[in-house]
Amino acid sequence: MNIYDYFISPDIAAHCQEIGHEFNPLEMAVLVAISDITVKEKHEAWHKIIAEYPDMPIPKCYIWFSAKESLRAYLLEFMEWENQQLLDFVKPEKNKIFLPFIYWHPGTRRPYAWSIDYHSTFESALEHVLSELNVAKNSKHYRYENRDPLLDYIQIEWAPIIPETNDPYELPKLINTYAVTVNPNGEIISPTYGVPIEISGIYRLITKDNEHLAKQHDEISLAHIDNLSEFYIHIPAPFAKGDILQSVSSGKPYVLNCLPHWHEDYDKWVDGTKGSNVWFLDAYSIDENGKLDGNDESRTPPFYKLQYFKGELHGHERFLYEIQNFLTGKQESLCHLISQYEKLK
Repeated sequence: MNIYDYFISPDIAAHCQEIGHEFNPLEMAVLVAISDITVKEKHEAWHKIIAEYPDMPIPKCYIWFSAKESLRAYLLEFMEWENQQLLDFVKPEKNKIFLPFIYWHPGTRRPYAWSIDYHSTFESALEHVLSELNVAKNSKHYRYENRDPLLDYIQIEWAPIIPETNDPYELPKLINTYAVTVNPNGEIISPTYGVPIEISGIYRLITKDNEHLAKQHDEISLAHIDNLSEFYIHIPAPFAKGDILQSVSSGKPYVLNCLPHWHEDYDKWVDGTKGSNVWFLDAYSIDENGKLDGNDESRTPPFYKLQYFKGELHGHERFLYEIQNFLTGKQESLCHLISQYEKLK
């Protein structure tokens, strides 16, 4: 099994190979979990790990992943559980709705979360969202700096329809939704379990008519199982301060300021005792309005989804060259940096 086939970033994969970094079976399983392949492909890869590599225990990772005695037993249990959840997810039932969303990357001329109607079947929701995605991609309005719209991901949620009520005290403030993330080909990449959202006109009070569905929904949302995508491992990266990187999927450029690797307490980031995101990318970018955007975990991808920038920057994004010069010490004047930023406004 070639674990580098599962890396999102070709540059990080090449770096790990060059330095001869070895990943143990647990780390390989995590790399598969955080990859952008489909659920089916992830399960096939985990079965290879089970068959070809020795078993090992899984240590606790902070508060979100409990210790396990056997990686093999965990993977088998997780895959069985996940397959059942996906079967339950797509199954149409009375008073069950599917709500598709297109999430655009910040830096696209479109609201981040784009809701597209709601449907009685998963197939209908999927067909609709893929059709809308195709329309958006062919629209010049959504293009930015001559690039296609920066798609972050596609998600389809389901929740029980809850009939109207005149008693506001009966309405819960939040309801847990169950969702799947799909790729532009309509293939499921990963499920998302128990996403709390505010009650809206779509989600109403649970009644006797759909009590069984609400119970099933609640069981799915609350039956959180430890997920390896939330387990931190060390992934060597070749990137340096001031490097201009780009998202592998969207091409959006960033100037790197800092990686968790460079912190003195990095070992605490990896084992989770620090409580910080070991994938966090501290970087700067330019949004569609020409404004500087940076150091926001919710608006930057994890570093393992980046590669070295290829090509030339255009428009407002040229300011990233100025930031690069400042971070690498080629330009030490903060006043110069500010003046160049003002010129681009």
